[in-house]
Amino acid sequence: MGLSDQQTSKLELSEAVNGTKVFNFAVARVRFIGTLQAQDVRVFFRLFPASTTSLAYDLTTTYRRGEHGGATIPLLGVLNNQLVTIPCFASARVDSATTSLNAQADPPNVQTIPISGTERKVYFGA
Repeated sequence: MGLSDQQTSKLELSEAVNGTKVFNFAVARVRFIGTLQAQDVRVFFRLFPASTTSLAYDLTTTYRRGEHGGATIPLLGVLNNQLVTIPCFASARVDSATTSLNAQADPPNVQTIPISGTERKVYFGA
């Protein structure tokens, strides 16, 4: 099983395959130096299919956002009726069959970074 084998290294949507737990995750490190506290710092994670030809930063298509209770929520990216980005969360995903994706919460990926005269590293994940 090599890293170049697409079948063995692909991301898995389920939590287990044939009884074996699967762990897919992403980690982001945010570095901060500041004289003011950075409140409610948010990090969003997205998956991009290989067939995507453009990652242009467009809030109406690829990087769509919603809002719930004053918090920004990443939504599915859609372009020309095609799914182009999928947001990922540290928290459980809402059931979109019964709940609006705007209701998705992700508290682990919202942090306050305290004042620091030196570089501070804060980690986020999905």
